[in-house]
Amino acid sequence: FLGELYEPYVAITREGYDVVFATVQAAAPAIDPESLDDEYWEDSAERDAARRFVESARAWRSPLSLAQARADATAFDGLVVPGGQG
Repeated sequence: FLGELYEPYVAITREGYDVVFATVQAAAPAIDPESLDDEYWEDSAERDAARRFVESARAWRSPLSLAQARADATAFDGLVVPGGQG
């Protein structure tokens, strides 16, 4: 869900950290379209900012592969794995 990604992203970057995204094969991640529904957002401006982020952020559109991230693991301070359904 977009909010499960965007809210931690905003909090982490506000603290001055750079965020690097990684996916299995370095493919741009998909966002569940349902997560754009108004019912999941208290603020439509925040939803719109989140949507703009995933549509335009270079780091999001061109992630590292998990293998690349693992090979460079000592360069990272932490790892965030946003929600998901089992």
